[in-house]
Amino acid sequence: MSNKFKFFIRCKPPTTTGNSNKKVGRNRETGKAIQYTSSKAKDVEDFIWAMLLQHRPKQQLEGPLRVKLAYISPYIKVDQSSKKKVEELKRNPALWNTSKPDIDNILKILFDQMTNMNFWQDDRKICDLHVLKIKGKETGIFAEAEEIEEAPDYYEILKFINGDLI
Repeated sequence: MSNKFKFFIRCKPPTTTGNSNKKVGRNRETGKAIQYTSSKAKDVEDFIWAMLLQHRPKQQLEGPLRVKLAYISPYIKVDQSSKKKVEELKRNPALWNTSKPDIDNILKILFDQMTNMNFWQDDRKICDLHVLKIKGKETGIFAEAEEIEEAPDYYEILKFINGDLI
């Protein structure tokens, strides 16, 4: 049986990420350019750390890994302003989230913190990734990861590349 974890953190996910708050300055002594983390980015990192702490697996996952992630932000009044959107929300209580933060920045901060907290050896071990960034009634971060035991099916990969696999 493969090692795995699965959890849902009920929270209002951060709308900023550490990546967008990296600052560049100069070392006062040497004059060389340096990169540092702003206090806002540090606050986001601390929030993510605190949210993940109670979900840390007993055993660190090793590679290769399959990861599923859903980043569910709250609706805002603008989302519910048009009649069309209100009707859409009655049929399906989730909307695609095309606003910030960028999905790659979400992954960066979450995966860096999960690596630092020993969820897995390193996020470079992630070989199969599925991510959703949506707005929904129940907000939070869902994560599921498992070690992949089977080798990839070459013919399924060809179907995927040719658009036959959803």
